[in-house]
Amino acid sequence: MHLQAKVERHHALQSIWGQCPIPIIINDQECVQIALGELQPGTIVEFDVDADVNFDFLVFRSTGLPAYQNDQSYRSATYWAEDTVFEDMVGTARWHWTVPTDEGAKNWFVILDNLDHLGDDNQGAQGGSTLQLSFDVTFPTTSYWNIHDSLVQLGVNSHTKLVDENLMILDEGTQVTISAIPLQGNPDLFILTENQRLSYLDGTAPEFRVPGADLLQITSEGSVTWTVDAAHANQPLWLYADNEVGPTGGGDGSTEAIFTVIVELLPILDATITSTSTSLDVGALATISATDTPNLSNQVDTNAYEWDLDGDGIYELTGPSTDVFWQTEGTFPISLRVNGVDGRTHTSTLSIQVTDQSYPVAVINGGNNIVRGFGESFTLASSSTDNFGIDREEWWADGNLIQSDSGTGIPSPTVLIQPATIL
Repeated sequence: MHLQAKVERHHALQSIWGQCPIPIIINDQECVQIALGELQPGTIVEFDVDADVNFDFLVFRSTGLPAYQNDQSYRSATYWAEDTVFEDMVGTARWHWTVPTDEGAKNWFVILDNLDHLGDDNQGAQGGSTLQLSFDVTFPTTSYWNIHDSLVQLGVNSHTKLVDENLMILDEGTQVTISAIPLQGNPDLFILTENQRLSYLDGTAPEFRVPGADLLQITSEGSVTWTVDAAHANQPLWLYADNEVGPTGGGDGSTEAIFTVIVELLPILDATITSTSTSLDVGALATISATDTPNLSNQVDTNAYEWDLDGDGIYELTGPSTDVFWQTEGTFPISLRVNGVDGRTHTSTLSIQVTDQSYPVAVINGGNNIVRGFGESFTLASSSTDNFGIDREEWWADGNLIQSDSGTGIPSPTVLIQPATIL
């Protein structure tokens, strides 16, 4: 990244502007001012430094910079970003800083300090030799599901919760990636259930944590990806940064711990179709629904459930549920496409089997008892029904078949009953 650097000799008025040289050479009792530009709240900034002698790495908001420039005391959260200030720094370091979210956009500046500043209260490096360092600033692109990306600082024998547990109520199949970039110490990161958290805090269970969801004794850059299983889904989970003794294989908490922690989710996208039945009678209704699709992280656009009800690849209906029926027998595929709020999609298909499951209903018009005189001929008519149509209708008298009519959907057939027919 190209930055503007201003090199100042303490108490001097001369200044030089231009691109940051590589390496940057800062004489004794001088400093370099680097403008980061106007940064929006929540912006992630990555610093990468390699210095050969001790110096002070300072970050000021635009309203606080004049205190440093005018030799005033600047050691106040009002002036500098104290969560990304490192005094007496030497060697190689890389870390992330999140621009404060509780104040508006403003210009920010880095000061590479190699001097005995009148406002440093005799703390930090005081100069004494020429400083040579490489310095780079980048603005990492964070994923849609980044829930933590910043520097963590823990004192000896301390710990802190990093992520709101309500953000960690997750669906089975969701992936959690935890990454760490260490600066100092040998801290631990782990995920806990509520019961494990209580045991961790009161010290009653030394091996407290979700298996496979931890980084222990962090002394080099690394990451772990854990997939939420059924035992840990749909409940609050707690992510802790720990600088205490234990668990087995973890750090000892004997020195201050400083490290960048990045936590990203990849919520499962799993289009899920439910149906009141998958085996239907011809003409019978079934209700199909998409509302069982996992969505604990609000990963699904619930206004964009899409349905293909006839298997033609065209999604002709949008909505969480609908009623379906078929007037013919067969196997009918129904497809649901869900759209993730992050741009992903997922499709699943459910087959509905439709068969003629209902018996036809035989109806003789005029009732069950018809009275006629002896030897009198008469005609009977039917209004029989079937949900899939009538294939054949037979008339029987005294146990004898006297007429059979074939053809789907016979319209109210009639039969003439004559005396000779009746036995």
